[in-house]
Amino acid sequence: MKTRNSIREIAQWMDDLSSVNSLRSLANQHRGIISNNNFSVRDIVDRHNGGTDSKDISFLFYNTWLIDVIDGVVGLGSAPWLSIRADLIGKEIRNSAYDIAALCEVFEEKYQKLIKKQRFSHEAMGPDWTLGNISSGLYTLSKFPLTYKRHRFECKGYPPDNFSNKGILLTTIDLGIGKIDLYSTHLFWGESVIEDISSYYSRRLSQIAQLYGIEINSFNLRTIIQIAQLKELTEYIKETHNPKHVVIVAGDMNINPGRSQENGQAYEKMKSLFSSITLKNGSKISLEDLWKFKGGKKGGTNTPTKGCEPAKRYLDPSSQICYCNDNTDETENNDEGRYDYIFVQKPAESHDIIIDFSRMKRRPFPIPDLEFNEIKHLKNNPLLSHIFLSFKNDPEKIALVITELIKKDCNGHLSDHLGVDVKLLVNKK
Repeated sequence: MKTRNSIREIAQWMDDLSSVNSLRSLANQHRGIISNNNFSVRDIVDRHNGGTDSKDISFLFYNTWLIDVIDGVVGLGSAPWLSIRADLIGKEIRNSAYDIAALCEVFEEKYQKLIKKQRFSHEAMGPDWTLGNISSGLYTLSKFPLTYKRHRFECKGYPPDNFSNKGILLTTIDLGIGKIDLYSTHLFWGESVIEDISSYYSRRLSQIAQLYGIEINSFNLRTIIQIAQLKELTEYIKETHNPKHVVIVAGDMNINPGRSQENGQAYEKMKSLFSSITLKNGSKISLEDLWKFKGGKKGGTNTPTKGCEPAKRYLDPSSQICYCNDNTDETENNDEGRYDYIFVQKPAESHDIIIDFSRMKRRPFPIPDLEFNEIKHLKNNPLLSHIFLSFKNDPEKIALVITELIKKDCNGHLSDHLGVDVKLLVNKK
């Protein structure tokens, strides 16, 4: 772990998108609902210089948009340029030096291998393929040793989502000085014509609401299924969480608080479910939405081309890693388009470790300009072979033309979502 002795170094490690260097700013970054309030500046400095009893962890959650399985049945349509994007996503994760990456929509093993080969030695996969259903797409990578368990949602919803074994991936990550219980998930989406079939809609709505104890008058079927899955998640946490570990929940919840009143109510329900979870031993834990305490003024994550102007990096201005500028004073709803979340547990006496969370940031992954050796395997693709023939003596031109095709088909980004990332300062108690 790199030592940080000055107030400026510590403040900018906690938030390198803001120019902060005062004692008050420094204290505020370490104070609040996430961290213990009772500490001094000396405590802060000590936590950032803990030696072997302290670790800096870089964490990413990212919906990768690697959809390519039985698309004719599922009806989702295959996402473009899958192998190339999977390889580039792996390279971006490696070059960004992430220690833990929780991914979703990595449905096939071949894309998992393309991502993993770039950096990580430890991996965990969510609920796998079963007869008639594709995998959950949940895939977590770590440079630290891990064990994992998985749970398939009992409340599956309706097509096309229920062709995927959506569920929960619990990855217990051993940091050497303590452990994290990382629960990743991808909730029901539910855009389907089935909602227009009134008899099915009414019957299914009543069944799920009754089974999971949800107020039927408050939500439509789509939202009731999401809340039922959130209840399964909290129950799974109750059954599996070790109180010595710190809980982190990361996922594409498909709940957009700024989209409608119903989505806003669903978000409040999600917060309520996470705010008080009673474990098997009778103790209670509370999880908080990290963006609300450690994020910015915008929160949308589902459209990389919208609302993500590049931000200045104060800690490392020369860095090639780009984040969204979330310091803007725009008055628009800052939850519009927010689908991807990180919830973190409040500190508990039972924990073996203390975690300070840096600012949470939205990160785009623009498609880079490709080299010829990265696309030369496409030579035998019947849809692209004419490009190789037309510019057979100019490999740079071939790479340029194909790069432009990929950028056009993918709106310039590696996924249809932004990533969300945060740094963890972990200290042994």
